[in-house]
Amino acid sequence: MLLTGALVGALSGCGSGGDADNGGPEGGGNGASGVSLQSKVKAPAAFDSTKGWEVRADWVPDRQPFPYAVSAKSGKVAYLDKTPQGYVLKVREASSGKLLSASKPWKAPDLTKQQRSGKDGKLTVPRVVLISGGDREYFAIWAHGEKRKDQLHEPKEVISAAFYPADASGEGVAPSGSGDVEMSVTGSLNLNVFPGADSQQVAPPGVDAVLEEDDVVDGSSKKPNGRVVGAAGSHLIGTWVTHDHKDVSSAVHDLRTGKVEATASCDTAATTYHVTAPKPVGEEETAPALSPNGNYLVKGGNIFDLKTGRGFCADNGEDAKDIVLTAVGDDGTAYGLAGDARGHTPRIPVSVPATTGVAKPLPETTEIPYAIAGGAGVFITYAGQDTAHLVVLSSRS
Repeated sequence: MLLTGALVGALSGCGSGGDADNGGPEGGGNGASGVSLQSKVKAPAAFDSTKGWEVRADWVPDRQPFPYAVSAKSGKVAYLDKTPQGYVLKVREASSGKLLSASKPWKAPDLTKQQRSGKDGKLTVPRVVLISGGDREYFAIWAHGEKRKDQLHEPKEVISAAFYPADASGEGVAPSGSGDVEMSVTGSLNLNVFPGADSQQVAPPGVDAVLEEDDVVDGSSKKPNGRVVGAAGSHLIGTWVTHDHKDVSSAVHDLRTGKVEATASCDTAATTYHVTAPKPVGEEETAPALSPNGNYLVKGGNIFDLKTGRGFCADNGEDAKDIVLTAVGDDGTAYGLAGDARGHTPRIPVSVPATTGVAKPLPETTEIPYAIAGGAGVFITYAGQDTAHLVVLSSRS
């Protein structure tokens, strides 16, 4: 969330490898030449493993994430290609693979010493995220690195970003805005950013907006309850601690007003309050996801039905394994992985219906979608353990 704020701030304040495709936006047919489906993905039954398209990124270093983003609303998939001139953002139609736009090359900042060492798992490749700006969506390229004014000045750690309208078309698309933000923002965000929050206006039912804590040294103290842990579309996801500090209530809030749209109560006090820039690996960092029709939302092990206001904790209960949900379809079926969130043990693919929130294990070899958009599922797979492939499979009718 802090990162998203930095990106939005940059937008408002600014005025040789490659993938497997071969050229700019095509004028006829389905426009998917050069991105035919090659990989064999053992997808859930809702997807057709024989129909779709894919791109590969030989240039992505080992253990670095494939840079892509999805607009479920418009049914588009955006990803990066690396060229000698810089990174190019390409946007394709999810259902057909048709290339809709390709940006001008974008230069990322230099890597920091820590990034160059490769010891800390730091991001070394740019990322792509979807930014909602009112009625319009943008795909943003961002990268963490360092820049210096000139050789007489020390470099500063920055996040550099460029923003492209999701509905852009053609080749050589210029950014709507770009900018750099110094890496000085740390800590966490709480939900008192909304009008009337140190009141009960944005707190879920049964939760106090202010927590009282007793300390043997400092005595009694009060602090705002509610922390932002993610955002998707026009929704914020927050976690709220109950007054006895034993349970956590997760809630979806309207981004503009803070109004509670759906809640899920979990029998655990485990929650991440300090939100920093995402790490390159670790499913616990998976972003929230909306269904294409906007009716369902998933975050971590929670699934929410925004039409009814009901939510469930799929990994709730004694001895339950951690579940991280990555995508949810228009029918309310979500997909994810169960197991140790740090990847220390084998993880089990699962599906979770929004009607019950009860996880169902899938065959162990099943690959789960990391996004669903435009009647298709988006999968990330690796050939030979070192080449990243983005595979988009058609949904079954």
